[in-house]
Amino acid sequence: MINIAFITNSVKRCGPVNVIYDIIENLNRVHFNPIVITLATTGDFTKQDSREEEFRNLGIRVIKLNIEYMRLELMSKVIAKKIDKILVEELIDIVHLHGYHPVIIGQYLSVPTVVTLHNISGEDYVLSKGRLLGNYMNYRYLKALDKCLYLVAISSYVEKYYLKEKRLKSSVSTIFNGISESNFKISIDSQSQLRTKLSLPQDGIILLCVGNLSFRKNSLYVIENFIKLQKEYSNVFLIFLGQGELDGACKELAKCCEHIFFKGFVVDVQSYISASDFLVSASCSEGFGLNIVEAMFCNTPVIVSDIPPHREIVEIISEKCNHIFPLNDNALYSVLSSVIADWGSEEEHPGLRPKAIQYFSSKVMSTKYAQIYDQVYKNCGDNVRIQE
Repeated sequence: MINIAFITNSVKRCGPVNVIYDIIENLNRVHFNPIVITLATTGDFTKQDSREEEFRNLGIRVIKLNIEYMRLELMSKVIAKKIDKILVEELIDIVHLHGYHPVIIGQYLSVPTVVTLHNISGEDYVLSKGRLLGNYMNYRYLKALDKCLYLVAISSYVEKYYLKEKRLKSSVSTIFNGISESNFKISIDSQSQLRTKLSLPQDGIILLCVGNLSFRKNSLYVIENFIKLQKEYSNVFLIFLGQGELDGACKELAKCCEHIFFKGFVVDVQSYISASDFLVSASCSEGFGLNIVEAMFCNTPVIVSDIPPHREIVEIISEKCNHIFPLNDNALYSVLSSVIADWGSEEEHPGLRPKAIQYFSSKVMSTKYAQIYDQVYKNCGDNVRIQE
């Protein structure tokens, strides 16, 4: 049996934690024995935000270290020694790292490390933390990655970024993030029934944005373009799921438009996706685009910004019923206007779900990670690539 420790900042419900959960849920538990180690204090997220109970329901131990942010930032080697003791006690064979601080600390661990590259570090850290701190974090992150031999990118674009543009010494493979087929499926309820349950407008076209209200997600840009659109079309509505640094600014900008709704954090994202006509993402930087695939699992078409990870997904699944727009001032307004003008006259879109499952299911993802774990275990010290 191979013992694996997944190290992450927390088990707060978010993309990387969902990936960890889906990998573990689909692993052969006769062959693999996983645990989860969290580094950070729980902060201000609620029990509803946490997936800890769900991990425990899978029979997974969650070891919480509750380390303050500044200690994580300044005492990497000391914390690594503490974690090494846990790894020895738990007889851990492989560590799987997810996120900035896990990588910064993980470079000093004595156990072979697998790293999932969830983002474009040079873009993401600058957008979320500002130019000075973001560039500092990016420098530390890239330096640490060169000490972790087994790197897995979540899209071809992420692989290219780290391998070619950043010239990392380590080998990089690509494993697409996966979605649970049971959590995101075509609803048995009609769209009308779902809208009633969720207190959404019955008549009209609903556009849905899922994720943080942030500069990286381009939330203000979406609102600005929608306000222009709504002046011409009275039957359109925009719904945001999520919160973030631009919460106040977004709500202030949207005050003039009664057709924009902010639902905050919700657990049942699938129902909102199925109740909507399109999922919209105007992100200027993504490692993958998990919510786009979630929409396709629910057979909901997408309208997305023309960044490489988005384009990669759309080209794999279908360009016929999904729409891509360039990130300039009025581009989103233009594509939305075109889509709405043709509403009802377009042919019914083909099923998105079967092909999405073929490429982006959590079972496929977990199987490929299992290949990595097996190879790391057998060939410790050699660079690893997954078998196609």
